[in-house]
Amino acid sequence: MSTQVIICDKQIVYAMGSSLLIKDNPQLMGYHIIKSIEELNGYIAYDKTKQALPMVLVVDSAMFHFGDPSTIYQIKEIKNRMGVMVVFNEQDDAHLYQLIDHGISVIVARNVSKQEWSKALEMARLQKIYFCHRIANKVFNNVNRMDKIKLTEKVHQLHTCLLYTSPSPRDVEE
Repeated sequence: MSTQVIICDKQIVYAMGSSLLIKDNPQLMGYHIIKSIEELNGYIAYDKTKQALPMVLVVDSAMFHFGDPSTIYQIKEIKNRMGVMVVFNEQDDAHLYQLIDHGISVIVARNVSKQEWSKALEMARLQKIYFCHRIANKVFNNVNRMDKIKLTEKVHQLHTCLLYTSPSPRDVEE
């Protein structure tokens, strides 16, 4: 089944490069470049009236502002309508985890190979899980680091608990 791709990226040069990769894929039936999530909402509403092809969104990670409460709602709405592939812009690790925590399951780095980009787009089309090699390594390393942080926090909590429950010198009778 053919799929239409929507490219939502503030960096028009990157969006145009993405469009060249789409032209090489026979499963994909055209693309549309937009510059904002608001424009995406209007495009989806227009497309519903035409009953067009299934869609995949390729979106710049900077488009999602997790400080804005509407971002989580927007992500859910978009994911309900189409497959999503996020191009990660090397924001901090917290931004990456927020994307994953809110159900984004296809994430690639900005400078991936053509093969990784095409694989990611196919996984988004099928609504599967895929991280490019660079993102997968970043997630793996951070998960290992988080396990160490959680263990350190547990030891600290245990130490605090023991200090709190231990008798003080004045409570001990001689």
